[in-house]
This record gives sequence, structure tokens and C-alpha cells, in this order.
Amino acid sequence: MSSGISGTYSAAAAAAEELMERFSNRFVHIVDSLGCGFGNGILAMEAAKLSRQGTDAREAAAILDAEVPHVCQYFTVDDLNFLKQTGRVSGVTAKIATILNIKPILYGDSTGHIVSCSKVRGRRNAIAALAEKYREKRIAEKQPAVYISHGDCLADAEKLSDMIRTVTPDAVVNICQHEPFSGAHVGPGMLGLFFRGTER
Repeated sequence: MSSGISGTYSAAAAAAEELMERFSNRFVHIVDSLGCGFGNGILAMEAAKLSRQGTDAREAAAILDAEVPHVCQYFTVDDLNFLKQTGRVSGVTAKIATILNIKPILYGDSTGHIVSCSKVRGRRNAIAALAEKYREKRIAEKQPAVYISHGDCLADAEKLSDMIRTVTPDAVVNICQHEPFSGAHVGPGMLGLFFRGTER
């Protein structure tokens, strides 16, 4: 997971350093995904492809590091109280947002921290805002892979998928439930969008 939200990267980097000291003829590289969920998955699939192609480990490491800034990760939540419980937002912010039906659009920034990039009124506008981020940031390529994760809101995920295909009809859209580790922090109604883009 991102070094901006978890200690897993620093722990893995320390382990890699120790291993390379013990086995000096070995190369171990830890990629800081600066993300989580499908953001990690996109990089893992690229790593698997490079491995199948027989790419040298050092070259593969450089390719993956260069890919990190192009992994776009945007999401919205339906209930800010889950973010309040983990200290991501204050109790006052959560209460006001709930009363006014404000939905934040969050993303993993260039340092791997989860930050808000905009706020909209209502769930429908939040879904449309995610699709607009795809329109703004997508890389023009044939059959781009797009990933949508959801916290028990499949209908919303399918609605977002339809919007993505309006922008890119040949997009290969993959939908699945969000993984539970970070899902516990965002709660039911979380809707995430992951894709390769020009920048985060």
C-alpha cells in the first residue's frame, strides 16, 4: 500500500535492504504504489506481464516506478462517518456534509495521500464527477482497462461503467466489490474508479 497511508512500504523496503545485504548477488525492489485496492492491482498485473515476457528485474522495476504516476485512483463515499471514525475528517465536517448531502471526490495524490479534489451535492452528481475525471485524465488507447470497485452498491458501479463506455465505447470495464482492508475505512456506498491516465 501507499507510503502515504500505510507503513507497509517502509517495512518492505527495510526487508529488501536486509535481504540484499545478506545476498549481495540478488536484486530486490519495492514499488511504492502510492495507492491501494485496484491501484495496486494495475501495477501487479503489469509486473506479471513483464515477468512473463522475461524482462530483466531492474528494467521491470524502472518500468513499474515510471507507471506509478499514471495510475489514477478516484473514489467517493456515501457516509462520511466512516472517514470520521478513522480520523480522515472531523466530526463537524461529517455532520455538515451529511445534512447538506455533500459527497466528496477523493483521490490518491502524487505523494500517496488520500485528499479531496472536489465536493458535489448528491450521489448522482458524485458518480458523474468520477466519470468526468476519467474523461479528463484518460490516456487514449485501444480497449483501455478500467476498474470499478464498490462497497455493496453494484447498481451505482454499473451506472458509472455505462458513463465510462459513453466516453470510451471499447473500454474493458471490470467491476468487483472493494477489498475489505481499506473498505473498512470508507464503508458501504464507497465507489472507486481506477485507470491509466496522463497524470494523477
